[in-house]
Amino acid sequence: MNTVTIAIVQSTFNNDITDKMSEEAIKFLQKHHQNVQLQHIKVPGAVEIPFMCQTLAQNQKPDAILTFGAVIFGQTDHYQYVCKMVTEGVNRVMLDHNIPIAFGVLTCKERQHALDRVNGNHSNMGQEAASCAMDMIALKQKYSRAIEAHA
Repeated sequence: MNTVTIAIVQSTFNNDITDKMSEEAIKFLQKHHQNVQLQHIKVPGAVEIPFMCQTLAQNQKPDAILTFGAVIFGQTDHYQYVCKMVTEGVNRVMLDHNIPIAFGVLTCKERQHALDRVNGNHSNMGQEAASCAMDMIALKQKYSRAIEAHA
C-alpha cells in the first residue's frame, strides 16, 4: 500500500479521555501500518472539530481523518446541541469532500461510560477509529479504481 495520510483532530476538553483515544489510535497505526503519515491537531472543544476537519479537507486533503472528543451529559440542554452540531458538521465534511472520517466523538450520559470506552472495558475507541479509517481508505481506493475502469 502506498503511503496514506491521516489527520487526527482531537478536542482538548475532557483531555484525559481524548488523549487516551489519540494515543491508542497512533499506537495501532504505527504497529499495523508502516506507510502512514500522521498529523495530530488539537482543538479546544468538540464543536470546533468540524471546522478543523473542513480546513484540512479543503487545504491538505488527507486520505482520512480521525475525530476524538468526549461530550458528557450535564444538567442543561447544551449536551444535545453540541452532539448535534458535531455529528452533522463532521458528516457534512465527509460527504462534501469525499474523505472518510472515523467518528470517535463519544456522546455519553456519564463520564464513566466514556472512560470505559477508552480503557478497554467495553471497547477501545482509538483503535476502532484507526482501524475503521484504514478500512475505509482501502474501500475508497478499491471502488474508485473500479469506477474509473468502467468509465
